Amino acid sequence: RKSRGKQVQFFLAFAGLHLAAGLALVLGLTSCGTSAPAEKQLPTMVGRVSSEGRGYPYGRSDEEPYVHLEELATDDQYGYTPEKPVKVAGLTLEGVTSGPQKEKAFLNSLRGPQGQVIEYERLGSCCPVESQNSAWGMALLDVFAITWEGAKEPVVLYLNFYDAGELLVPKGFTPRP
Repeated sequence: RKSRGKQVQFFLAFAGLHLAAGLALVLGLTSCGTSAPAEKQLPTMVGRVSSEGRGYPYGRSDEEPYVHLEELATDDQYGYTPEKPVKVAGLTLEGVTSGPQKEKAFLNSLRGPQGQVIEYERLGSCCPVESQNSAWGMALLDVFAITWEGAKEPVVLYLNFYDAGELLVPKGFTPRP
């Protein structure tokens, strides 16, 4: 009975996120609503889920599971803009099946510029995008703040767990050894 309650709670939260995104699409708010440069202002967020006082999912790149990444992105915008999010749906690891698990596995695969362990936290969802893999033909991106020892300020990455794409190490990061 307790797990049934959790399922209902998750469904209502999930439906609420998609309703908000659907309204944004209907109203023509297909951009993320920023007027300043992307590196200075975050888009309007919906659906922040908290656990232990932090945005969920959160973690460190010295945790399991992770995927071995080798190829570095050549595009400066890969992962850094809503128009070019990291698409993690194609990530395949044993026991990793949900979108948030795939996001964590991808982020656990990254290190800072000098190989530092990174820490990450989901800030929320934003930016409706078309997706044939979502029930309504559109999806929201998850936005993560990432930091490491010596970082002057957090870096923001956009992840899409509905669609698959080539998994690369975004510029400014290194792969986990």
